Amino acid sequence: MGKRIAAYTKEQIADYAEASGDFNKIHTDESFARSAGFPTVIAHGMLSMGVVSQKLIEGGLDPKNFQFFDCKFKEIVLPGEELELESEKTEQQVEFSLKKSGGIEVCSGRIRLKS
Repeated sequence: MGKRIAAYTKEQIADYAEASGDFNKIHTDESFARSAGFPTVIAHGMLSMGVVSQKLIEGGLDPKNFQFFDCKFKEIVLPGEELELESEKTEQQVEFSLKKSGGIEVCSGRIRLKS
C-alpha cells in the first residue's frame, strides 16, 4: 500500500512557481493553460519530485545518503487530484512511483543510495 499525498492546490502551485522562479504560464495563468488545452493550470513536474523527496525523508530516508536521484515525468497533475506514493527500498536504492487515481503514473524513478 502506498502513502497518500494531499492534492495540490492552485495556491501551492503558485507558491512553487515563486520559489523556483518557473513562471511558465501553464502553471500560473488559468486562461493561458486553457488555451493550451488544459482544463486549468497544471502542477510543475519538479513540485511532484520535491513532494516525493519530502515524503521519503519523512518516512525515514536520510537525504545525506542520496547519491543519485532519477525521476521520469509521465503525466500532468491538476489541482485537486489525489496522489499516492509507492516506494520500495533495498540496501542500494529506493524505487518510487507517484500515481493519481485510476493508477495513472505521474512520475517514477529511483534514488541510488551511498554505500
